[in-house]
Amino acid sequence: MSQIPSNDGFTYSTPPSKGMAVTSLVLGILGCIPLVGIVAVILGIIAMRRAKADPQRFGGSGLALGGIICGGVMTVAACAVFGIAGVLLPALGQARSAARHLKSQSQLSQIGMALHTYAMDNKKAFPETDSDWQDRLVPAYVPSAGVFGIPGSDAANPAKYIYIPGYVMNKLQDPSRTVLVYESSTNPWKNRVALLYADGHVGDVTADQVPSILAGGDKPASAKPAPTKPKPSGN
Repeated sequence: MSQIPSNDGFTYSTPPSKGMAVTSLVLGILGCIPLVGIVAVILGIIAMRRAKADPQRFGGSGLALGGIICGGVMTVAACAVFGIAGVLLPALGQARSAARHLKSQSQLSQIGMALHTYAMDNKKAFPETDSDWQDRLVPAYVPSAGVFGIPGSDAANPAKYIYIPGYVMNKLQDPSRTVLVYESSTNPWKNRVALLYADGHVGDVTADQVPSILAGGDKPASAKPAPTKPKPSGN
């Protein structure tokens, strides 16, 4: 035991070191951080063994025990949280994809209503060209061009609505099977593609079904050129 001489005739003992035990407790409290809880448990075990082997030099066995308990509990809790997150995150991603898919279907329904109203105003003919079909619908039939943006589309995942021009409503043999507009790329949600049919209904199919569905509908007729500025509905 180290002793420090004193002028008053008494001797003072150096208190046992508790540094490692305190560190273990602090890290145990912070154990929600990955690996920190494990370090707290290891340091706590070492601190307790040192305190038991040499109690005059090392102390803080109670603090070390607290570090072991906190570190263990927090490590288990962190593992549980990350495990749940590992299950939930893919599910949330699928939910977002499903929501985008439903929104795209809703937008296609709006586009379908606009195309039908346009055709009623233009001798039953849908826009005869795909180069300006959106411009023909804005703002007379849809309030803004935002409806033509596929939800979730960006530079990393570009997508657009593809319009098939040249159809005339009263010349369609099977409008329920004839596609007017469809998505250019597959939605991540279950590999689905949304389509707008000539009768106005919206459906969705798997990506590998699209070619056969496009081939199974009517062929575009020779649509008469529409006015440069189509008149709004009701006028």
